Amino acid sequence: MRVGVFDIGTRATRLLVGDSSDLGFRKNFGQLTRMGENFDSDGNIQIEGFQRTIGVLREFLLEGKRLGVQKYLAVGTAALRQANNQAQLTDVLRDVLGIKLTILAEEEEAYLSLLSAFCHFQHEIEQGQPILLIDQGGGSTEISCGEMIDNVFHFWGLASLNLGSVMLKNLFLSDERRPVGASYQAVMDYSNKEIESHQFFPKLRERPPVLAFGMGSAITNITGVRGNRRQHGRVITLERMQYLIDARIDLYEESQMTIESLLSSATAQERLDDLERDLLVLYGLPVYQSLLRQYHLDRITVCGYGLRYGVFLFQALPDLSDRDIKLEWTDVEDVVGLDDLEE
Repeated sequence: MRVGVFDIGTRATRLLVGDSSDLGFRKNFGQLTRMGENFDSDGNIQIEGFQRTIGVLREFLLEGKRLGVQKYLAVGTAALRQANNQAQLTDVLRDVLGIKLTILAEEEEAYLSLLSAFCHFQHEIEQGQPILLIDQGGGSTEISCGEMIDNVFHFWGLASLNLGSVMLKNLFLSDERRPVGASYQAVMDYSNKEIESHQFFPKLRERPPVLAFGMGSAITNITGVRGNRRQHGRVITLERMQYLIDARIDLYEESQMTIESLLSSATAQERLDDLERDLLVLYGLPVYQSLLRQYHLDRITVCGYGLRYGVFLFQALPDLSDRDIKLEWTDVEDVVGLDDLEE
């Protein structure tokens, strides 16, 4: 069966098209939609800010139509969990596009992402060897852990930190008079304080070796290549992370760049997107650094296949999972206006 999986995130919206009878078939689409930047003072995501996501989903439905998708699964993550008007947004999605949305609990999101990491690295992981996943999304950073026992994947648990890339970006840009280096230090101080306040999986230290995997834009963007397939499996050391951070800090300090002058130099949307990818190194990458040090690890392996792949594998390989997660299916016949979408 040809299945489409929508991942409606805080920062981006993505579609994976897979086939449960041919697991090697995959088509992936994604666009920045920045839904998490559209909260109002009452904790609601503004409908105007949600329209961008609706528009991108409509474009993806056309791709699904071309690829012969028969059923869709749509999952929402941190921003939709936090939104006080999540029920309204769910209704809008159903009324406008006919898509049923499942807003995942934090633990469900972490489990499905970890399941994806395990499946895509299973030949490198020994039975009973625990794996650690650091997954930084726009709304939060999840640290999860699990292991395979008797060919069933077991989830140890989750720690969720208020260290999403959108929040850190807002903190980084909060004082336009501040030099870039000082903004980086402010983010570092905040991140370290947040991490130190949590107790993570202490029994991991009793069961080495632990393999650490990373998902999220900050870690994938520093691989030097684009695309899930090419990023997947790249190993990033703490030393490499620090080199990239220091190089950017030195560049901005030499030019005495402030946040204000940095933003004014990038007015076109394309340049703003490039700047955001560059600055992710300064406000996103330190989270991975600090967490690896917490577990006395010196490297992390990039997993290019995130949550949407976990959702697909969860329904395609039900015997692998020890969890029962209720996901809302949408039949292609129920999609609103699908026949009117232009080829």
